[in-house]
Amino acid sequence: MKKPSRRRFIASSGLVLGGALANSVTPSVSAQSRSSPTSASPGARFRALIAGPDPVMAPGAHDVVSARLIQAEGFPVVVVGGSACSACMYGIPDVGLVTITELIEFSGRIARAVDVPVMADADDGGGTPINVYRSVQEFTKAGLAAVMIEDTYQAKHLGEGEQLIPKEQFVDKIKAAVDARLDPNLVVIARCDAMSLGMSMDQAFERGVAYAEAGADMLFFAGLRLQDCPRAADVVKRPLMHTINNVPLEEVKRSRVNLAVYAGQVLSVALGAARQALREIKSTGVIPNYQQRVIPGAEQAQLLRTTDVVARAKKYHVAK
Repeated sequence: MKKPSRRRFIASSGLVLGGALANSVTPSVSAQSRSSPTSASPGARFRALIAGPDPVMAPGAHDVVSARLIQAEGFPVVVVGGSACSACMYGIPDVGLVTITELIEFSGRIARAVDVPVMADADDGGGTPINVYRSVQEFTKAGLAAVMIEDTYQAKHLGEGEQLIPKEQFVDKIKAAVDARLDPNLVVIARCDAMSLGMSMDQAFERGVAYAEAGADMLFFAGLRLQDCPRAADVVKRPLMHTINNVPLEEVKRSRVNLAVYAGQVLSVALGAARQALREIKSTGVIPNYQQRVIPGAEQAQLLRTTDVVARAKKYHVAK
């Protein structure tokens, strides 16, 4: 049976809104539509973005303020990873200790605080396919635009002992996620860890094809080299997500990646800057070039939406 082209998939699955594939060129979404709330659902807006001609740059947020900063700097999508939830809520590593309920609450808090679509890492989706079904419904209610479910279990990210879920079982999990969508435009992303656990590229792609046929809207092949993404796109006939770390944007564009995720860089840089400032305070009591190194107070107030709160206080006579 002949596989549909990527363009036919995008058109048939609703990835383009308003005839964006007209004249064989997909125009990019305007800055206004990327940064302002619209009547379209978060999932629909996410789908419109990833249907564009260039990769969507999506930094990872580790709290509400960092998510608002990502939006303020003009990025069209915010990503919330399980590692950010583990680190910033509990100070623990991303090894599967955080529950699906905690992931839903953490990512939902961020999704409600920004106007751009938010993608959430759902780890294994909560367990069995029926757990995945309920989890996806809860992620949708929480306002997420996309959720990523991975095909591993046991000793997550601990190296030896980590195992892939049998392909047939993960296919059922993807089917459950698709069936559970309260918003039909919610994007289901299947993460395949076959290569990161020692399997071949072809074995990973075999799994990816099965996940796509089960209804996954987007694929992420952990461990795949960026230069091999065009081959993956040809094989699975689905948009691709990929994690990016200090790769020139032009190289990312050549890779045919649709969603370029910068997962932990913002948190790592923030921690590095905080540590440096603390060492300077401890040593001399002074942070050199302080004003040049911080976000001005007025901009911090914008991130916290202070003006809105003050206006509300005056309206209800809390303050004069």
